[in-house]
Amino acid sequence: MLSVNNLIKGFADASDGINLGLHEMAHALNLENMIKNDEFRFIETKIYFKLRDEYPIEAQKIKTGQNLLYRKYGAANFQEFFAVSVELFFEKPVDLKDYNPYLYSLIAKVLNLETLGSF
Repeated sequence: MLSVNNLIKGFADASDGINLGLHEMAHALNLENMIKNDEFRFIETKIYFKLRDEYPIEAQKIKTGQNLLYRKYGAANFQEFFAVSVELFFEKPVDLKDYNPYLYSLIAKVLNLETLGSF
């Protein structure tokens, strides 16, 4: 269930790094990747696990205030980290790439999309 007001608010400011629609779509993408069907594990496993490896490093930085780009909710668990990363990838791509080019590139590969030019 989504709040329509929060959904609209997320798209109203395309540069604040918070977007409910993008956040929930990231959760859906993550979930769909785990469901055993014809598209099971459509996210390249090697890339996905590299992204998972980044989570504890970044979660610690978020919790200790060393990572100010991510809001604290991004440290809750890997699923929230992924969803917040997707929000930042679309709404603050330059900031995300400046903060951590490797993390930016992993999100780009997971999404098979580049927001700032070529891969």
